Amino acid sequence: MRKLIIATSRPDAVYSTGYSIIEPLKNCSIVFLKHMLVSNHIEKQVYARLTGTGYPAINENDLKEIKFPLPDLACQTLIGGELTEIEKTISLYSMYSNLLRKQRRGLMQKVLAGGMELGARFDAGIFRESALAGEIR
Repeated sequence: MRKLIIATSRPDAVYSTGYSIIEPLKNCSIVFLKHMLVSNHIEKQVYARLTGTGYPAINENDLKEIKFPLPDLACQTLIGGELTEIEKTISLYSMYSNLLRKQRRGLMQKVLAGGMELGARFDAGIFRESALAGEIR
């Protein structure tokens, strides 16, 4: 269950039969449910019920049998909010990490091309061409 789309209810929309449409009832927060649906706890239960090999699927009745912890609505709201904040933080760190990787790649290209002064100790002229096989085992 790697893809989860949360949409507002649209009675005029036509939905694909390749997806399960899950709508929380009054005692279940949609944000809390979203986090539960992508948790390992539920993922293990879904995988145990999948049928088919080429296009694994779970039928609606099996999906309805999946169990998950459901605290009261106030607690769900608190947990869902905290998990959403953590998700945002993870996303920001991921973007920052990607930017640092790009910066590192650019720096390495400049250094190896001899286009960047790094001081006498790291003069680009000290680099020699070498086969990887001769440098590792």
